[in-house]
Amino acid sequence: MSYIDVITGKPKVVSVKKFGRKCHQYNVTLTIKSKNSPLCQAESIILPTIESFPRDIAAIDKIPVIGFFDQTSFLCLWNDENKVYEFCPSWNGLYGNDLFLHFNQEKPSFGQKAFELFQAKPDSAVYGIYTFIYNA
Repeated sequence: MSYIDVITGKPKVVSVKKFGRKCHQYNVTLTIKSKNSPLCQAESIILPTIESFPRDIAAIDKIPVIGFFDQTSFLCLWNDENKVYEFCPSWNGLYGNDLFLHFNQEKPSFGQKAFELFQAKPDSAVYGIYTFIYNA
């Protein structure tokens, strides 16, 4: 969190908050307390519609199913033993994987690795479901 100092005109960093990947969204609250001291709080949000996604899939062909939300994809696989769809652990399970593809290497990167590359070299990346569909 930072602000522009009115005297110097330069940014002043108050605190750095690292957001994890174990939720779907964050509810961020910024409060200005006495003497103009800022307080930033972030609450993790798990969306019930995503949490229930595997239970809502009709097991017609028992094929892998991909769900999309915002800039995230979720992969569900059929579990023959339990006779249910389950989130794929290698696709970050319930939390999904970022919809980023990066093409600056011979083999394209996807997900979190592609997002990190995107931050350094955005012109070699595609992100978001609408961008994927539009560029398909």
